[in-house]
Amino acid sequence: MYKYKVVIIDDEPWILEGIFQTFAWEKYGFKVIKKLTSSIEGLDIILNEKPDVVFTDIRMPEISGIELMKLVRKEGLDTEFIIISGFDDFSYAQDALRQGAFDYHLKPIKANVAEKILGDLAKILEDKRADTLTKQFEELVEGEANIEEKLKKFGFKEESTYYQVIVAIGESASLEGDFISFPEGITPLKIKLSDNKYFYLIGTDCDIYKKIKLTIKENINVGISSLAKNLADLGKLFRQANQAAYNKFIYQENGIYRYQEQNIEKINNIIEEIFLQVENKNYNGIEFILDSFPSVAEDNEMFINDIVYFWNQMVAHLNENLSDELQKIDLEFLEYENIIDRFEDIESLCQYLKDTFISLNQGAEIIEEGIDNKSFRAMIEYIEENYHKNLYLKDLANKFFFNHTYCCHLFKKFTDKTFSQYLTDLRMKKAKELLKDLSLSISEVANKAGYNDYYYFNKVFKKYYGITPYQHRKGIE
Repeated sequence: MYKYKVVIIDDEPWILEGIFQTFAWEKYGFKVIKKLTSSIEGLDIILNEKPDVVFTDIRMPEISGIELMKLVRKEGLDTEFIIISGFDDFSYAQDALRQGAFDYHLKPIKANVAEKILGDLAKILEDKRADTLTKQFEELVEGEANIEEKLKKFGFKEESTYYQVIVAIGESASLEGDFISFPEGITPLKIKLSDNKYFYLIGTDCDIYKKIKLTIKENINVGISSLAKNLADLGKLFRQANQAAYNKFIYQENGIYRYQEQNIEKINNIIEEIFLQVENKNYNGIEFILDSFPSVAEDNEMFINDIVYFWNQMVAHLNENLSDELQKIDLEFLEYENIIDRFEDIESLCQYLKDTFISLNQGAEIIEEGIDNKSFRAMIEYIEENYHKNLYLKDLANKFFFNHTYCCHLFKKFTDKTFSQYLTDLRMKKAKELLKDLSLSISEVANKAGYNDYYYFNKVFKKYYGITPYQHRKGIE
């Protein structure tokens, strides 16, 4: 099965055949669809077939390789060009690269060089496809206009009574193949968002929550949206399914989770009870409520968005009650993706809040407890060496024998950032450096920078730098 189409153009047939025979096309997912001796015919083929790659001689009787590349670019095609020449003239190479050629090589191309060319091309084309897919997917789920037309780009033309979205997340090895069993008659649109995340769109006449099954249950979590009659609601359905897929945060089990509306009344009652205990200075009562909250959340079938609401309401209340000194701790309003990044599970979140209330009870003196800066510097060094791993502040505080709240204070004091901000800054700077290594695909860069989800990495990078990782690598400002 090939991924990429190739056209080869050279006015000398024996060289044309030599290029074809030298490269291990299938090994890297390439297929040569045309071998041509005419550059005029080549232009016509390129414009009609839209190949991913063109290998062309620089000097040909009709149209030169560089002129051919210019004409293709003028038509708006982003085809990669490998310019080949029999002349060892540096000015040719300079001109070819300046005009946007992927690479320039002298004839004949040796087998080991051919291997490297295809390897590099495969990574660039993989990045390009991932970037295009991400843009198309963002247009799909972030807008309401022309959804049906946009879906046709993905091959989805089905008209149904209802529509439902599924998001599956997990380890890449577990997500290979068909790991979800769908009812007979349902053929979903499947889009790979990253090695660790898949999107499915289903046309159905009823809720399929109880009708689908996981063929592999280890290391996979599946979120299912509500039903919608209109494809204009696709963005909402995706957000619902995406949130539901992270419900393991509460239940600590892999499985299939269906989106539910927020249980705000129950959450508000718990928050009111906590702050009633604060007014009465009953910190044992607060500790009891927070210790029992994970069980309460599970018993009441709460959802990750309930936990987001709970966290943000607690932050709002705490910010009103904390002293100026205690406000230096790490209390930020968070979205569900940030909560998943920052806390390992709901117990960790509750422990963090308990530590904060201890600080509120004991006052600013806890901030001044006797721990030297050397330990904090050691923790920073550890973070810089392990930024690509899942890092949680609770674990770091325990590893370096800090009080959790004191640890938050140190980050604000010495870095002027919260832990979350510091880690994001570090990962983004490392990602920018890693993008310079063209032997790495952008998906590999994301993993090395600490992001298993390419779609989320792309989103964070774009928010941080204003351009996508692919645009940065291509030098597009």
